[in-house]
Amino acid sequence: MHARVDYSQYGQPLFFRQFLPPEVPNFLVDVGAHDGFEGSNSRELLLKGWSGILFEPLPLAFETLKQNCGGMDRVKLHNLACADYDGEAEFFIGLDGPQGQTSSLSDDPRWMHNHSGKTIRVTVRTLNNVLEADQCPPRFGLLLVDAEGMDFEVLRGIDLNRFRPAVICTEQFQIHPDKDERKYDLLRAAGYQDRGIVGFDSIWTCNELVGERCWPIANDVYVGNHLPAGLSRLPVRGAGSVHFDVLSSDNGTLKASGWAFAYPGLAPEMLIIELTDEAGGTRYVQGTRYPRIDVARHFQHGGLRLSGFRVVADGFGGQAEYKVSVIQVTPDGIYQSAVHELRCIQAK
Repeated sequence: MHARVDYSQYGQPLFFRQFLPPEVPNFLVDVGAHDGFEGSNSRELLLKGWSGILFEPLPLAFETLKQNCGGMDRVKLHNLACADYDGEAEFFIGLDGPQGQTSSLSDDPRWMHNHSGKTIRVTVRTLNNVLEADQCPPRFGLLLVDAEGMDFEVLRGIDLNRFRPAVICTEQFQIHPDKDERKYDLLRAAGYQDRGIVGFDSIWTCNELVGERCWPIANDVYVGNHLPAGLSRLPVRGAGSVHFDVLSSDNGTLKASGWAFAYPGLAPEMLIIELTDEAGGTRYVQGTRYPRIDVARHFQHGGLRLSGFRVVADGFGGQAEYKVSVIQVTPDGIYQSAVHELRCIQAK
C-alpha cells in the first residue's frame, strides 16, 4: 500500500494512462500550466520522471511555477501565452486575481464576465515555433491545453503532422459551443478521435499511435476489512482536524471529500476512511490526497497544501447506517477523527 496523491481536479491522469502507448516518449507539453501544482494535469507525470515544456503567461503564477517545477532538469518553462500568431497582446486579468485561473487572451463578449477590467501585455508565440526551438520530439505522449477560451487558437498554432502527441487534453469552452465544434473539426481532420469528457476536459487520441487500444488500469486503492499491515501497530496521537465537503452514498457508491490535517502544518501522508456498520463490521477505504491551497491560506501554513482528500468506492448500498471516521497516517503516528454518521440508501 502506498500514498495516493492526485494534483488534478478530476483525476484526468488516470484516464491518460489508459491511452498512452508505451512506445511513445514520456514527454508532455502543458499550455496553461498555472502554478504546476493545484489542479495540475501534468505534475503527476513530471514527478514520475517525464520530460516536458510548460507555458504560463501570468507573471505571479509563473513565479510559483518556477518554485514548483524549476528544479526539474527535464522540464523547460516559458512565461508566455500561446495562440495562432507570434507577437504581443493584451492579457485580461480574471476576477480571481493576478495569480488566478480565469485570466485569458480571449476578448469574446461571452467571456468578459470573468475579467476584472485589468490587463497586462504578454508575449504570444505559436506552439509550433516554441516546440521547434526546444527540440520537442516529433512524437510524444501528451499535449495539455487549458487556455481559458483560447484552446482553438492554441491548436491552430501547432502543425499536428509535424508534432504528433498520442493524447490531447483540451478544456471545453461551454459558453461558446460553436468554437468548440471548430476545435473538434480541427482535431478530427488531423487524425484524432474523441475518447470522452473528464470534468471540463475532452480527451482525444491519435489514430495511428493509439487507435482503438485502451490499457486497463489496476485498482490500487485499498479497500478491506482490516487496516493495512503495519498501520495497526502505529501509535494513536490524537483526533486531528477533519472537514467533509461531501459524505454520501448513492446507488451503492460511497463518495467523500474534504480536508484533513493532524495539526496545523502537518497534512497526512496517507488517509483512510473507516466505516463501521450497525452489526459492528468495519471496512477501510483508502483516500486520494489532492491540493487544497484554500486550506493552506486559511490556516496560513504551506504544509497544508496537500490536505485535501477524495474517496470513491462501490459496495455501500441498501439501508445500512455507518459510523464514519477518518484515519490520518503521519510520520509520528495515527490521528483518528471523531465519528460522523452516514446512511446508505439504495435507489429503487
